[in-house]
Amino acid sequence: MTPGRIDELIRESWSSDSPPDYSVWVNAIINDPDSPTNALRTTLNSLSDENRSQIFARQFLEQFRHDIRNLNNDQVQVFCEVALECLQVRTISFEHHVNALKIQLTHVYEQTGQFVKAAETLNTITAAGCEDVNRLDIYLQIVKLYLRDPVNDPVKAENALNRATAFLNGATEDQKLVYQVSHAKILDLKQKFLDAAAKYFQLSVDLNIIAEEERSKCLLKAINCAILSPAGKNRTRLISAIYKDSRASQMLTFGLLKKVFMQQIIAEKEIHAFSSLLSEKHYQEKTSEGWTLVEKAMKEHNILAISLLYKSIFFRDLGRLLNIPDRQAEKMVATMILEKRLSAELDQVDEYIRFEHESQEVVWNESIRDTCNSLQNIVDKIQRKHPVWFEKTQRLVNTRSSPPV
Repeated sequence: MTPGRIDELIRESWSSDSPPDYSVWVNAIINDPDSPTNALRTTLNSLSDENRSQIFARQFLEQFRHDIRNLNNDQVQVFCEVALECLQVRTISFEHHVNALKIQLTHVYEQTGQFVKAAETLNTITAAGCEDVNRLDIYLQIVKLYLRDPVNDPVKAENALNRATAFLNGATEDQKLVYQVSHAKILDLKQKFLDAAAKYFQLSVDLNIIAEEERSKCLLKAINCAILSPAGKNRTRLISAIYKDSRASQMLTFGLLKKVFMQQIIAEKEIHAFSSLLSEKHYQEKTSEGWTLVEKAMKEHNILAISLLYKSIFFRDLGRLLNIPDRQAEKMVATMILEKRLSAELDQVDEYIRFEHESQEVVWNESIRDTCNSLQNIVDKIQRKHPVWFEKTQRLVNTRSSPPV
């Protein structure tokens, strides 16, 4: 379609009482015998000229977007990319249509496995062209695309998630769920396993926004991440909460969870068995010591378990129990002491470790504190879910507890 032919069609449209049939224009471009993309480029360059009325260009773009939906993915991708290239210099004038074309192109990229391209295209959608709720959907979709296999880019996903946070007010339950699940997976991919386990466990007990099957998957992920978490008091508390969940016994990794909860030493064959269940790529990454994440987590756990059995131990004996060189065992213990995950002292002259054990009173007080915190969390959830009932009940309790006048 030549510029002269476009001018002729526009003149015919102005002189006619009926609106032009843009589907004929689009069909002529799609079926151009020489080069459909050149025909589209010529048409758009002519229609979007700043000396022309934008009415024709906008109406043409509306018809164009509608008609190419019936084409195959390869054709849609090429036509959308050419159209966006032509409209690049006039984006402000055709903002709505440019955004719509980008969304259409994103669907094609996603269907053909081009997840990074899809995310990058969505990321260029201008804010002024969409309502707040749509912007939240767009940011959440970008997050999901960066978290798709084999991309798994937690840094870019987290950037998009942070942008989505600004639009959470008034979000639907489905949007909140996508946000929370995405946040948990980002923490998981970034190997912040303790935080990820807490998020997954929170999702697994939320009856309001997630189906039972999905809650079970979240519970399994919570168990896996908790086991991989750095050994210490915080991990012990979370493991305890998960272990006491009645559903945990139905999970495939419950046997290992139980041994971790009981603070028993984990054998090499159990470590390898657990590793074989973790198929996701990021779980197979190596640490600076050359261990897998599972191996390092279990060695740290075994150090804690050994600290309950011994008052003191030589570096060489600890290394033998952990199946690592004694200097490496010393370094692991030093790191755990520095991070306040292990109470012990190192004697580097005589090369032994003296473990410090808390009194039963301290342990008991911590258990009471954890129970009170858990109870308060339950009360807070009830208050958020049933504010009217909670307020009435609170007034009734206060009335009954008030001393008589």
